[in-house]
Amino acid sequence: MSSSLNITNESLQCCRRGNLRTGTPAGKEITLAGRQAYLAAAANGKPVGAVLYITDAFGWDVPNARLLADTYAADGDLDVYILNVLDNDAIPAGAFTNPDLKFDMAAWAGKIISLRPEHEGAYVEAAKELRSKYSKVAASGYCWGGYYSIRLAQHDDLIVTAIASHPSLVAVPGDIEPIKKPVFFVCAETDQQFGDEKREEAKAVLAKKPETGSFFKLYPGNGLELCCIIDCKSLFVHTDIVSFDVSKGTQHGFTTRPDAEGVTASHEAKDATVTWILKHFGVTDA
Repeated sequence: MSSSLNITNESLQCCRRGNLRTGTPAGKEITLAGRQAYLAAAANGKPVGAVLYITDAFGWDVPNARLLADTYAADGDLDVYILNVLDNDAIPAGAFTNPDLKFDMAAWAGKIISLRPEHEGAYVEAAKELRSKYSKVAASGYCWGGYYSIRLAQHDDLIVTAIASHPSLVAVPGDIEPIKKPVFFVCAETDQQFGDEKREEAKAVLAKKPETGSFFKLYPGNGLELCCIIDCKSLFVHTDIVSFDVSKGTQHGFTTRPDAEGVTASHEAKDATVTWILKHFGVTDA
């Protein structure tokens, strides 16, 4: 079976739901690969590596993305970069703070898909620049950005590992078969874009790729599922790579813009993401 992209207004409503976080980001705006970027720097000034944070559809300047990047930087001694790729094509923040705001998600998705070559090129150039400065680089994508972290994991030498949190507009098997690097899929219990059927299809595809030295293992939590593709030749091969329980009721988008029921799960996913990155950077083996 092959999964096509689901770009109806109904299926994409999950991409505009959530809560706007409050707080003041601690990082600074810089230029990366010729584009605006936000840098959340490791507090100790001695980063163990860099993370290319690929945002959801709301773009690089909403507090949700920047505050989460700040947390990764602080918790993992990481330099975290958010690239401005969407420019004026980001969904306005009012689309999720005001559910009555009219916004044609299907039309937006059609335009965004047509811009994929340009957007992917920007992320590739950013990853190359980071790779020239850091020995270890990871890509962590959310919703719309999850597609691009998966794409970066298809390259031989751009990144060490990728994280795809509740990815959207992903084709299975087309976007999954070419994966070459370990990918950590953080999946919501309820997700119209990467739900049960698509996850099972992705799992089946990856299970047939023994030549990559990878395997797929599903870690079920109480509402959160973590689907891990792990390099079988690495030092991190054991059955408890990531294991934790979270509350039921996680929705698409819970890692970056959780509702009240998803806050605990979002914190657990954040911790698991940092743990995953540090393991694949060779910093820890827990």
